Amino acid sequence: MSPHANHILQKLVVRMPPERVQFMAAEMEGFAVEVAQNRTQCRTLERLIEHCPPSLTERLIEEVIASASALCTHAFGNFIIQSILEHGTEHQRARLAVVVLEDVHRLAKHKFGSNVVRTALVHSPHEQKDLLVDALTADPRQFQLLCRHRIGSFVSREVKIARSHVLS
Repeated sequence: MSPHANHILQKLVVRMPPERVQFMAAEMEGFAVEVAQNRTQCRTLERLIEHCPPSLTERLIEEVIASASALCTHAFGNFIIQSILEHGTEHQRARLAVVVLEDVHRLAKHKFGSNVVRTALVHSPHEQKDLLVDALTADPRQFQLLCRHRIGSFVSREVKIARSHVLS
């Protein structure tokens, strides 16, 4: 909980072998959603997801995925979702992409949710990435509104990049 100790824990996760920091993951089990929503604790969870093997983080990630729809728009939780989208297993990334897809239009215009949508467009497995692009561009008028939206414009830019990669 200490705003200073979390920096030490993060360094341990980055520099130590995973088996030496597994106690941190064990301590977070059952509390992963609360940890994801905490200003300082979320950073340690993020480092665990980035630097430890899936076998060490699987239970924590399962807890987070179960509450992903709420965490996508949370000030700190969105970073954990983005970390899983970037560093999780293909199955975990696909499951999160489905959660994003369920509410993609609202998330695309949300201050924090838009970052999750953008990360999903970059790191989701191809099938889910295509579904996200299709959902966001299905209605040309709605996509134009997204392009002009203060926050959604960043998502629309990522959609255009994803589209160009498919065409090339």
